Amino acid sequence: MCPNYRLIVIALLSFVGLVMAPPATFADGEHDKATKSQPTTAELEARARARELGDRDYPLHDLPREVDGDVECPEIELVEYSGEVIPYNRPIEVNKDFRKRLIRFEKMVGELATLVYGRPPARIVHAGGHTCRTVGNRGKKLSEHAFGHAIDVAGFDFEATGEGGEEGGEKVARIATAFSIRLEDHWDATEGFEAKHALFLRLLADELKERGPFSTMLGPAYGGHDTFFHFDFGPQFFFRI
Repeated sequence: MCPNYRLIVIALLSFVGLVMAPPATFADGEHDKATKSQPTTAELEARARARELGDRDYPLHDLPREVDGDVECPEIELVEYSGEVIPYNRPIEVNKDFRKRLIRFEKMVGELATLVYGRPPARIVHAGGHTCRTVGNRGKKLSEHAFGHAIDVAGFDFEATGEGGEEGGEKVARIATAFSIRLEDHWDATEGFEAKHALFLRLLADELKERGPFSTMLGPAYGGHDTFFHFDFGPQFFFRI
């Protein structure tokens, strides 16, 4: 599926520095029309369920999640994955079916980063994959990390391009240098080059809700996730990114 053309226009405008203009104003009634045209979170979750599952079974979805007593995690077949389209900062352990979803994620990151910055990131910085633990370490329900189909993503690293220079101006020179994007530092950025990082992160979140490969996506809109995105493909479809 092609990327959302609205996002392409916004990303291209951001590249030439035009998106920091004041927000548009609406005539009477127009704001309600614009709001109604946007799908609700519940609608996006339902669309994702139909798109990603439909009437198909997904491995490990039928295993119990509830914990009664000592925490025991299922024995699953894990693969060590370093990234196919974009490498990760270090290898991550996941189940083989989730690996396919990470490849889709990498492609989406690369497409959007190319629109915003002119190139994909050199690395996706993750904070963990498979681990035997419960949700929030509260001991009541197994985390999807325990099934090998979850990843926590803290940010993205970009390498210098070797282009730019004085003739390209400060903006071109800045975007050609090496830089890092971190959810913790840039989600709410509003000034200078860092505002572009906020735009990238928010566009990525929107794109993932529209056509992403995950069933649960958590970010700053959900408590305890100000420093990383949590993505998984468990049986629940829940977007609070």
